[in-house]
Amino acid sequence: MFALLAGSVLACNLSLRTGSAAAPHATESIGGVVAAPSSEPSPEEASAPLEANWPATVDEILAECPTAQDVAEVDSKIDMSFEGDPTAGTFVCTAAAGSADLTRAQKNAYHAVLIMKRLAFDAPLPWTDQSLYDWFTGTISAIRFRSDIASHSCCGTPPTIQIRAELHAFHSDRWTAVGALMRLYIHEARHTYMAHQCRGRDNTIAELGAYGVEARLYEWLAYHSDPDFLTALSPGPTVDYREAARHNYHSLLSGMFCLDPTPAGLPPALAETAPAGIPVWTEKMIHALQSGVPVPVPLSPAADAEIGSQGARFTWEGVEYPGEVTYGIEIDTLYRFGEDWEYWQTHTDAAGLAQPDYTVPLAFDTTYSKRGRWRVWAISPANGAGPKSEWLYFKIE
Repeated sequence: MFALLAGSVLACNLSLRTGSAAAPHATESIGGVVAAPSSEPSPEEASAPLEANWPATVDEILAECPTAQDVAEVDSKIDMSFEGDPTAGTFVCTAAAGSADLTRAQKNAYHAVLIMKRLAFDAPLPWTDQSLYDWFTGTISAIRFRSDIASHSCCGTPPTIQIRAELHAFHSDRWTAVGALMRLYIHEARHTYMAHQCRGRDNTIAELGAYGVEARLYEWLAYHSDPDFLTALSPGPTVDYREAARHNYHSLLSGMFCLDPTPAGLPPALAETAPAGIPVWTEKMIHALQSGVPVPVPLSPAADAEIGSQGARFTWEGVEYPGEVTYGIEIDTLYRFGEDWEYWQTHTDAAGLAQPDYTVPLAFDTTYSKRGRWRVWAISPANGAGPKSEWLYFKIE
């Protein structure tokens, strides 16, 4: 069903993100698989990789390993030390593949710095005339990830951020997780300028303390960032990460400033949002359909099943394909602000699983998440990732 739906959507209505480059030649769906273009490409198109037709989204960048040059650049500016690592023992990136030998936590820790270089805003940041990346790397000298501390902190001489290693951000490669780690970096870095002024909070947003800068960052992500970049794409409804930033901005305005009045309502709606409900495709998705790798069938939890908040186990049918395959899984929870369900927030994802079985390493936060969804896919060493299964939705007890 997934392949048929995907093929028909591509054949009839290949949707592009606003402001994207031109689409490649029209495609045809044959038996649910996307066929090659029917017309000859120009010499320029023939020599360019297919991925060049669309700018990468934030999630597509975070899914890849940082290059060896990227890692070396961060190391030249910030001393990164991993004294605690909840993902120790398995490298998800390797020096042999052009990156560095990195665990999941280390990969995300580097990406949380590097993604600052990719973020583009149409107005200067309120607390600096530098770029976000230049401000941060010029402010902080070291980041230590530790398991022997109760909470995050900064600063000292040289200015050093201490991060408690047990974080949800280390169990997902997507923006909802890595972006939260980036936000934590920026919050702690601002403590080089000012401590909290009011019982663990700030007095006003205008004084631009740690919470003031954090709130303004969310404001800039919501209203001044590139909508094409901050969009979670999938073969189905999109998720606009700027909308999530808008709600985080509101949450901080409502609770983290002692002398500012509580806002009467949400900040203004975004002028332009991702086309919810309209399938949007990237070349990586198209390549997955063309790979011929079968789609695994999710087994449990079944549709609308209830699962426990701790130790949730997910299973699916293995696939048969020439050569060994591994599996990937995505598990999201629907986050709640106040009385309304607002947006899907990544809880975990994993790839390279040898068996069709996965147990979530962290407990679901049932205070804010009572519903979830999951999907799986198979990965061939020769042909790459195959199509993802359709989402299955579940309830959290």
